[in-house]
Amino acid sequence: MALQDGEHTIALNNEVLMPEIGFGVWHAEEGPETVNAVKAALANNYRLIDTAAFYKNEKSVGEAIASSDVPRDQIFVTTKVWNDDIRAGKTKEAFDKSLKLLDLDYLDLYLLHWPVEGWQQAWKELETLYRDGRVKAIGVCNFEQDQLEELLDLAEIKPAVNQIETHVFQQQKTAKEYLKKYGCQIESWGPFAEGRKDMFTNPVLTQIGEKYGKTAAQTALRFLLQSDVVVIPKSTHKDRMQQNFDLFDFALTDEEVEQAAYRAELLEDIRTMPQGFDTYVGERGAMLSGGQKQRVAIARIFLKDPAILILDEATSALDSVTEAKIQGAFDQLSQGRTTLIIAHRLSTIRSAHRILVVQDGRIAEQGSHAQLLAENGAYARLYHTQNLGENHG
Repeated sequence: MALQDGEHTIALNNEVLMPEIGFGVWHAEEGPETVNAVKAALANNYRLIDTAAFYKNEKSVGEAIASSDVPRDQIFVTTKVWNDDIRAGKTKEAFDKSLKLLDLDYLDLYLLHWPVEGWQQAWKELETLYRDGRVKAIGVCNFEQDQLEELLDLAEIKPAVNQIETHVFQQQKTAKEYLKKYGCQIESWGPFAEGRKDMFTNPVLTQIGEKYGKTAAQTALRFLLQSDVVVIPKSTHKDRMQQNFDLFDFALTDEEVEQAAYRAELLEDIRTMPQGFDTYVGERGAMLSGGQKQRVAIARIFLKDPAILILDEATSALDSVTEAKIQGAFDQLSQGRTTLIIAHRLSTIRSAHRILVVQDGRIAEQGSHAQLLAENGAYARLYHTQNLGENHG
């Protein structure tokens, strides 16, 4: 039985079904490492296997497929023609060699690995292979918009896929727009940013994932799937392999994201940005103001909905009006959970059940807001200095 529509698949522009998530073997060594990894991936319900001539492990991929209990028509196999063969005009020969190494009768997807000199002729050879029924779909990797437009001008058969680097830190929004316009599916290589930017411990991804009992890596992959991007993570560790596939029992809703932003008084700022929630804000939010950065951090708190809430000068960069609005939201969020607030702005701690005043590394006073005002000590003096004491709350 072949791949079925709706079983975590997407339909390419020629109606061929492609799994939404696959298993990549870049950097996997030829031999037992690749054979065992691919066999484990198939056992864990992966049905897309992505290799390339350049990876030099196609033979091992083929051995794993041959020894698997999964029928061939339920496995979507991708490989790619390398640059040397493209330049030499030997794309068909390269295809024949890959097919022999894989020990297969046909390929599901064959890609130009890079747009190097000679790619135009190589595409014509891919079209011939497609017409001859030797490959079910053809596409490209790493093509920029101008190159894709040139390809569309000369192509008789449109590319079904463009495999490009795509991850949460490089979301390829512009590419998604023009690829959708051209009917070309975006597929991510490097969905984990190749480990850069602390992908696996990223605090935002970790916080979101914890809410659903997922890892940062799973959250990153789910983000791409919800953005209609096919992903091909790679791991030779069986536990991680299984985790990377376990993505279909949760989803972060648009309503949750918007609610979090609204409760942080950030939504109006976001709505005025050029691309709304998708606006690029620079490394570490470099294009945001200090107050906006702080409100983004606060939005993440609401999204996480933690059992214990720690706020360290949480509103220090906000104006008094915005601070008052957010303080009301904090008061709601604090209900039913332990909340620890560190602050110099006493307006943020007035409603605390217990306030500790620390001086010279020691607790000088403690009590409720009303009790400390009545004692007329250090807390009361600071409170009056901040011009908050006219009514004594």
